[in-house]
Amino acid sequence: MLKKKKRETKEKANKRKKKSEREKKPINVRKIINIAFLVIIGVLAIVLIDLVCVLKFHVGPFFAIRTNVYEDGGTKVYYGLGYKVIKYNQEEGKKGTKVGFWTMPYTAIPTPVDILDLAIAYRNDPEATYKKYYDQYLQVTGSVYTVDNQKKVLTIRYIDPDGKYTLDVVASMYDDDVDLSVYSVGSTVSFVGSVNDYRDKTDTTPNQIWMRDCFMRE
Repeated sequence: MLKKKKRETKEKANKRKKKSEREKKPINVRKIINIAFLVIIGVLAIVLIDLVCVLKFHVGPFFAIRTNVYEDGGTKVYYGLGYKVIKYNQEEGKKGTKVGFWTMPYTAIPTPVDILDLAIAYRNDPEATYKKYYDQYLQVTGSVYTVDNQKKVLTIRYIDPDGKYTLDVVASMYDDDVDLSVYSVGSTVSFVGSVNDYRDKTDTTPNQIWMRDCFMRE
């Protein structure tokens, strides 16, 4: 009986010792870092997949929450993990998708730009000018140079007297039903749209800025 009690006492002491050792065991910092690293990688993968789908394939976002639909034709706003997506769909207005941080504002008013300013800026530094205006929603006014009613493309041109700053702004219309034949060569027109390309002058064409999803303005 005495031996049994001693054995039980010894077993309890061993259990207390093991428990104490477990409590004193240091925190596995490496394990915590690895878990945190995997979480970060997972979040970045989700964000990257969403951004690629939106910007390259024009679908989604799939991992963002839609928070608002504007009564402007159906513009939708999405919030993701640190990013924001605005899919503009104004009636006879801004189209296309913008991606940025949560602070990115909804902006649907076009920025008026003088074609002469565009021509001079392009001549001085075409790459910087393109970066400045790329995907920007602009309103440009100028004289009609060419009209292609079948392809729904209208071109205005600024002609520099010395031939140094001549510039074409090529507007590709959003609406396939618009009748561009009513705009005659030499008449003054105004349109809104987003800049999506530029082309340096060649032997037969001047510098060109291309705009997409355009609408004519009176």
